[in-house]
Amino acid sequence: MKSGTPDADTTSAVRSCRDQFPDAIASAELLFGFDGYIDRIREIVEGVNDDARETDRTVSSMGTEILEAGEMERSIIIEWDQTGTRTGGHACHLARGTGRLGYEPAMVGMFGEPPEDIFRRDVDPAELVSIGEPGVVDAIEFVDGKVFLVDSGSIGALDWHYLRERVDLDRLVDLADGRDLFGIGYWAEIGDFPSVLDGIRTDLLPSLSEPPSHLLVDPADIGDLDRDRFRRGVESIRALDGAVPVTVSANRSETTAIAELSGVAEPGRDLRETAERVREALGVSRFAAHSAEESVVVTAESTGRAQVPRTSDPELTTSAGDHFNVGLVLALLEGLDAEAAVVLGNAVAGHFVRTAEPPTHADLADFVDAYLERF
Repeated sequence: MKSGTPDADTTSAVRSCRDQFPDAIASAELLFGFDGYIDRIREIVEGVNDDARETDRTVSSMGTEILEAGEMERSIIIEWDQTGTRTGGHACHLARGTGRLGYEPAMVGMFGEPPEDIFRRDVDPAELVSIGEPGVVDAIEFVDGKVFLVDSGSIGALDWHYLRERVDLDRLVDLADGRDLFGIGYWAEIGDFPSVLDGIRTDLLPSLSEPPSHLLVDPADIGDLDRDRFRRGVESIRALDGAVPVTVSANRSETTAIAELSGVAEPGRDLRETAERVREALGVSRFAAHSAEESVVVTAESTGRAQVPRTSDPELTTSAGDHFNVGLVLALLEGLDAEAAVVLGNAVAGHFVRTAEPPTHADLADFVDAYLERF
């Protein structure tokens, strides 16, 4: 499926990315926390056992079936196949993706006590420290979207005191010192997100001889927070940005939710304008907004925007946003501008959606080279 002709913003951004694309990946050590999930990938089928076959059900048609069953006070049986099992969440997806590019990631998160073997087999980070039980996600893929059934594990209990009880400050210093980037996910799922950021700012960073150059925050379903929890989170993010440049990266619906919670949403505003307003409202160095149609990266100095070359035959769409963030990490570490960064994010996500695997450096170079021809 062709997605039209790339517009001027996209053409300019792709050229910028080609000009700045690194010939090789410079070595870097990264740290990601604090979640951990086991994703069970599901597909709806009709029939059972050997006669089962995939269906073309949509999210809306499934919703209609469920509503009709409820109105008629009858049960509904939904047959599905488990097509794969893998580790998921911010820490695992970012560690897997950046490791594939050649970086050295470490993870602190919810991997089981003792850590379940799947996390080491699936991600193989340089270091893995578990602080609780993983969540379990049934990720149901439809032709027009996804539905997640989630058991969040221990992440809802996480605050700075919880973290310090399981990993003492000296161990945290060893894990964080010298890391080039520290990624944290997900804001909406961490029990007391502000206390974790405040602890990092007041206790951890002053103890580091080489603090990270960048801190990345993924908000996830931020619209579920009440305004007071959201406000406290913003205050902590803004304070942390005074110590380390913070990048917040969100999908379209999360960006809209942040805009509404911040009081900067207006009907009809496009993604670029919304993202620019959101960055100002959060008080962070950089804000990225990504979607299936277009993505935006905003700094105080500039905005990069690029359309997404889409495919009619995706291999896997679950966690495309996390893989956008892998490209964003590469751009941050290589010092690329906003235009180049948005294309790298789209390119990593685009390769993943088509192959169900994060790209190597060579894969990514090929995708960027052919980016405009994919429309």
